[in-house]
Amino acid sequence: ADRAAADLGLTPEQIRADWDTARLAGLVEVHGDSARPGWRLRAWDRDDSAVLRGWVALFDAWSLALPEPEAHETAAVAEAVSAMPQVLSFLQLSAGPVPVEQLLDLLQQRVIELR
Repeated sequence: ADRAAADLGLTPEQIRADWDTARLAGLVEVHGDSARPGWRLRAWDRDDSAVLRGWVALFDAWSLALPEPEAHETAAVAEAVSAMPQVLSFLQLSAGPVPVEQLLDLLQQRVIELR
């Protein structure tokens, strides 16, 4: 933890907390003195829909953990989270860089469809 903290510019406590979070999220598993990819990463290697569900869960948790911006209507964050699977599928199928304007346009179109 000390070496990782020094390398990343964090405190050892932050490293331990982030490591625990990664373990709880299924990103890593500890076996003795070694670590390997957790169940979630192994599922993502086999199942593209698991990747999308993981990202949606992340966005959903993020929207619950952080207050929504005051400049946006109440349902905007929930609508954006609901629209993300289509945006993420588009990114995966693109297999390369996509202009931000194109992603925002797709997100806006999907939110309009959901309304």
